[in-house]
Amino acid sequence: MSEPIVTVERHGAAALLTLDRPAALNALSRELVTQLADRLDEAAADSSVRVVVLTGSAKAFCAGADIAEIEHMAGASPLDRMPFDRLFDTVATLSVPTIAAVRGLAFGGGCELVLACDTAVAGRSARFAVPEVKLGVIPGAGGTQRLVHAIGKAKAMRMLLTGAPVDAQWAYEAGLVADLVDDDDVLPRAVEIATQITPNAPAPWRTPLTPPGTHPRCRWPRGWPTNGATFSWRSPPTMPARVSPPSPTAANRPSPADRTTPMILDDYRSPWMTEDLDDLQHLAKTFIDKEVAPNQGRWAQQHMVDRDFWRAAGSVGLLCLSIPEEYGGGGGTFAHESVVAIEQGLAADDAWANTVHSTIVAHYVNAFGTHEQKQRWLPGMASGDFVGAIAMTEPSTGSDLQKIRTRAVKDGDHYVINGSKTFISNGTHCDLLIIVARTSDEPGSKGLSLIVAETNGLAGFQRGRVLEKIGMHGQDTRELAFVDMRVPAANLLGVEGGGFVQLMQQLPQERLIIAVGAAAVAEAAVRHAIAYAKEREAFGQDLLSFQNTRFVLAECAADALAARTLVDSLIIRHIAGELDAAGASLAKFWCTDIQTKVVDRCLQIFGGYGYMMEYPIARMYAAARVQKIYGGTNEIMKELVARSL
Repeated sequence: MSEPIVTVERHGAAALLTLDRPAALNALSRELVTQLADRLDEAAADSSVRVVVLTGSAKAFCAGADIAEIEHMAGASPLDRMPFDRLFDTVATLSVPTIAAVRGLAFGGGCELVLACDTAVAGRSARFAVPEVKLGVIPGAGGTQRLVHAIGKAKAMRMLLTGAPVDAQWAYEAGLVADLVDDDDVLPRAVEIATQITPNAPAPWRTPLTPPGTHPRCRWPRGWPTNGATFSWRSPPTMPARVSPPSPTAANRPSPADRTTPMILDDYRSPWMTEDLDDLQHLAKTFIDKEVAPNQGRWAQQHMVDRDFWRAAGSVGLLCLSIPEEYGGGGGTFAHESVVAIEQGLAADDAWANTVHSTIVAHYVNAFGTHEQKQRWLPGMASGDFVGAIAMTEPSTGSDLQKIRTRAVKDGDHYVINGSKTFISNGTHCDLLIIVARTSDEPGSKGLSLIVAETNGLAGFQRGRVLEKIGMHGQDTRELAFVDMRVPAANLLGVEGGGFVQLMQQLPQERLIIAVGAAAVAEAAVRHAIAYAKEREAFGQDLLSFQNTRFVLAECAADALAARTLVDSLIIRHIAGELDAAGASLAKFWCTDIQTKVVDRCLQIFGGYGYMMEYPIARMYAAARVQKIYGGTNEIMKELVARSL
């Protein structure tokens, strides 16, 4: 039996794993990697372990790969012969939260171990580096991607391309570690955090958030040859089905289906999809599985997502994907926004109003803002530091924007705004609010303008009551009021009096993204119903054995496929700059009608369980109804289409 070089201690429900090769600065030999992966597997299998703390003995966390051992290996690709991938994947996908407690060096593979953990505490002597470039190899095994996610592209590229170490203060300010303490306090602080986490750590904890090669903004070329060896990204791990731990009283209850259930749409690929969009799709799915799905119940109770969730979405590059890179966005197209909206729909997420933030508000700023306005607002929206909202609807106006009564009166270099708005998505969290206001006495649409308010600490800005909705309980929706609220005149978007035209120019994109989400939800409903019908038995046979069930699901699958192909055709037109108002209106009313019809028919298959909010199909049913109302009622949409005939 080999000598143990990974020690294990218990601190209550926390397992402390220590790399114990102090003479080698805890460098990753084959034996250490194997032992550490085994100890991690054992910790994950022990139901009494709720948190893992990972640290190194003596004066180092981990100095990276054991170069002496690598040099004695034969073959063209020695790194591939060490089980690094198993170790990093085990840490990154462990079913309990992980904390890195860092003293001294965390270089190369040691730095990647820190990145693979969920959070990190560092002592003031800690130093971090990714020095592979100095050794003539390309950093790999996912570290390059995780580093970008942790500290952003610019800082990550500096570390990767120079190989230079950074000190603990730099790492703390960059976001590589969450806590910076004296060296003697590193382990006590890590154990304290573990104690705080323990009561809240469910199992299974998560699926991988950042598998190699999935970040849409920074991707290393695949298969770069270096020193005669090829180091390429591994294939992303197969995603397990979404799992929700059953309640103690649910032993015999049919389980809600996950979205991996096979159906006819599995063989259909949207013609606008690319390899880049495939990577983005995987990233969006893993992020939603980890950060959205486990929180839906809590968000519904508090009527909003967590504020920090926006920053988490920004940190992995999922906000403002179609905004130019020079303003902090992803530099993509409407297709990129559609990928995220589709993944939200497939996950039955109705809480995160990203389409309002990224696809609507950010595009008003991008389309009509000055260069200075874009520089001031868009990078913050892309990072999640600003949350965007748009205030159009008023209590007495509904879909008739020409009847807007909120007034903005010029007073020197400010507008003084008075009025009220309702049904405002992101109303609680919004830091950046586009207000549709009347700036002149001209009748109808001629006097409307768009003015941006930066709401933090803004006198006269009032957040009204949180609105109780039929569905979408987790989405932040409330009333807003403005009482002698002063906003700089420089915050006017475009020209005064041009607001109605600006709204008409942007509404087709808003309506199309609603249609995209509607088609995805219809597909998700069919998947859930198929899975349930295969599992649930009645009169001695599963529901799918009954002809009526099969026919209903066949019709719903056809509707879902038709909706997908309709939105695909319009996405292609929109990317080409050819989307018109009539086409977007047609897609909006038809896809949302299909969504409500399909969800209703699929819910019927669930019987009484379909009426229980713990089942996604029930939440989908409650959320679907408003799709036919916001973005312009479906009756208005049909009128707009009729005018084009």
